Order: sequence, then C-alpha cells, then structure tokens
Amino acid sequence: MGMRIPSNGLGHVAVDEGIQVERELRRLTLVVFITTVVATFVPGAIYVIAGRLGVVSFLIALAIYTVLIAAVFSTAYAYTHRLWQRNLDERMCMEEQVRRSEERLKTLFESSADGIFYTDNDGHILECNSAFVEMLGYTRDELKGITYQQLTPGDWHQVDSDVIESQLKNSGYSDEYMKEYMTRDGARIPVATRVWVFNDRSGEPEGAWAMVRNLSERIQYENFMRETIIRLEQANDRLQELDRLKTELVAMVSHELRAPLGAIESSLNAMRVLKDGSSPEEQEELIRILDRGVRRLSRLIDDLMDITRIESGQLKLEPRLVDAADLAGRVVTSFEGLFADKGIDIAFERPAGACMALCDPGRIEQVLTNLIANALKFTDDGGVVVSIDSTPGDTIFCVADSGPGLPSELHQKVFEKFFSLDSSSTDGKQGVGLGLAISKGIVEAHDGHIWVESGTGAGAKFCFEIPGDPDS
Repeated sequence: MGMRIPSNGLGHVAVDEGIQVERELRRLTLVVFITTVVATFVPGAIYVIAGRLGVVSFLIALAIYTVLIAAVFSTAYAYTHRLWQRNLDERMCMEEQVRRSEERLKTLFESSADGIFYTDNDGHILECNSAFVEMLGYTRDELKGITYQQLTPGDWHQVDSDVIESQLKNSGYSDEYMKEYMTRDGARIPVATRVWVFNDRSGEPEGAWAMVRNLSERIQYENFMRETIIRLEQANDRLQELDRLKTELVAMVSHELRAPLGAIESSLNAMRVLKDGSSPEEQEELIRILDRGVRRLSRLIDDLMDITRIESGQLKLEPRLVDAADLAGRVVTSFEGLFADKGIDIAFERPAGACMALCDPGRIEQVLTNLIANALKFTDDGGVVVSIDSTPGDTIFCVADSGPGLPSELHQKVFEKFFSLDSSSTDGKQGVGLGLAISKGIVEAHDGHIWVESGTGAGAKFCFEIPGDPDS
C-alpha cells in the first residue's frame, strides 16, 4: 500500500533537473554530430590534398586530423562525464530529500495521538500506527491483514456502508462520523472517524486511509458533567424544597404556638377578671385549659428536640425486655376517652400470651402514641384497630384506620421531616409534620423499620417492626 507524499519542492527540483539534462543532451548531440561530420568528410579532403601536395603535406594533414579527432572525442567525453556526474549528484540529493521527507512523515504518523491505518480496496489493513495498536489492544502484526469490518461490531456495518456510498465514492473523503470498534478483549469503544481514498498514478482507487479518535474519555467526561449537572439540579431542587419547608415550618410552628399561647392568655385574663368571684368549677376549667396549652407547647418543644437528636445521632435508648402487649394496651387505654369524645371506636387485638420485645418502652410508647394520634386525627367514621404480631426474633406493631388513606407515591414521603398533606385534602388537620419522622428515627434506632400500607380512600395501616426476645 502506498500513500501520497507532499512534494515540499521536490517536484520543482525534478522539473529543473529535466530541463538542464535536456540542454546538456542537446549540446552533446551537437558535438557528436560535428565529430561525425569531421570523421566522414575530413579523410577524403586529406586524401585529395595529399594527392596534390605530396607525402609531407599528407602527413601534416593527417596529424592535424588526428589531433582534431582526439579533441572532438575528448570534448564529447568531458561533456558526457560532467553530465553523468551532475545527474548522479542531483539524484543523490533528491533521494536524500525524499528520505528525510519520508522520515518526517513516519514520525508524524507514529507520534499522532489519533489512530491511523491504511487499507487496500478490500478493507485489509496494510499499516497502522502505535496509537491505533494501543487503542484496540492488538499487536501490529495481528492487525495487519485483517479487515476493518472484523474490528467493527455488526450493528455499525451499515453506517460504514452508507459513508462509502454517499461520500467516499463521490468526493473521495468522508466527514467525521461516529462509530464503534471492538478491542481485542471484546469491549466496545466509541470513536470518531474520517476516511480518505487515495489513487494510483492512473487515477484508479488503490485503497484508503483512516484517522480514528478515541472518544471514551470524552464521553466519560461528558457523562460526568451530565451527572454533575443533574446532581446540582437535584441539590438546587432540594434546597428550594428545604426553603419551602422552612417557610412552612415557621408558619406551622407559629400556628401551633399561637393556639396554646392564646388559650393560656385567655385563661389568665379570665382568672384576673373573675379573681375571687369565680366558682371552683370555673377555676378548675381554666386550670385545665392552661394545662392543655402548656402540654401542647411542651410536646412541640420535645418534638423539635427529638428530631434534632435523631438527625445528630444523639438519640439515647434504654432498651430492656418488655411485654409488648402490655405496653400497647396502656397506650390504647390512654386514648379511649378521646376516641369516645369523637364518636369512633378503637380496638386492640391482643395476642394470646406474652409477646416480648427488646426496646426502650418509653420511646416505643411515643411511636405508638404518634401513630394512634394520627389515626384519630384523620378518621371521622369507622374506627381504629391496634394489633401486635410476633415472628421469630421480631415484634410487629400495627395501627389501622378507616380514614381517607394515602396514595402510593406518598408512602415514603410521609415519613420525611416537616411533611404535611395538602391542606385541601386534610380539612385543616395539618400538624408540624414531625410525628412520623420522629417515629421513623426511633424505630430505626432500634434496628427496625417502619412502613405504611394504604391506598386512596382505603384507609391506612402503619406498621413497624423491632427486635423481639433474643432468646425466643
């Protein structure tokens, strides 16, 4: 396989040399012509002169003729030798220039960061550079003789065919296009390729050479940048979400604080007005209102402190082996009055026999209280069922209600901090949005997990699992 080498002025040197050679040949031809004429006509002239002038004159003419012939042939030899020497020197000079040009071209060929290879008309690789060898993991000898189609995955063959038909056959070169090559170990690498056809002296296609640029690192960089942009967008969305949650938290906490503080303020004002003129019943009612307001404020502060401890990993547990059924029964009993006031039922499905769990009872009571309080808040008809089940090594608590339920897309989100359902669907039953987040943190601190089973309009069943009796 050959290739076109840029002339770098060598073509002009060859033309100048041809002109000079042509001139020297013309001179040599003239000398030979004169010598031939002299050699042809001078002997006859000498013979005629000798017949008229005698022997002495003949010998003198013959000597002159001999000198003349020697001079002519010496001149011809000198011209010939000078022409031959000049041609030899110029040829050696041109060969040196060609050698240097080829060395420069070979250096560029081998030092190229892009892969370069040459093929014949059938696509067999005749030569390739080191970059192409390293790119595909073959040796140079392994690549020589195989076709570029053998290095191309089958799903890219049609792309190569389209480029040949639409570009190479029309213009003799292709635009840069994307494809893949297969490495020696079968991996695919993305590349950008350009192809040029080269012709022989008659103008017929003799083969092609291709330049191949490995796009693996570029694509990896683009993927990295794309992923980075996605992460930044997600972080920005999260920051916007946190900003929204902060605004909502301020509003909700303000609302939660306003109600008990208002009740406390009203009760204190009433006590100032009534003073000693109020009945014991009135004073007792005012004290109950004050107590509820204080408790509500206390719960809000406790919730804020708990979520802070959970997020900082400072939530401390005091686990011990307790009867989970007794624990849940106590919590259910504490809610019976509130359920009765609302006119709905609460039932406790107590398991037969003891159901032991290894937990911090105060914290598990807090989780059950949060779940039952939520069920009470969102259930207007029907009732709530609290149940306990045990599996080898685990204890499962469940609180099921007959409320509006939760769509599946909220099953994970409902446990996020400050999450609250849309006010349009809760009829003003929103809270600060910490109860379920705190419950999740407490359960996970026990090496358990919490989940919800629900559908829109089908009620909700919140369950959590914690370790049971390790000796059971």
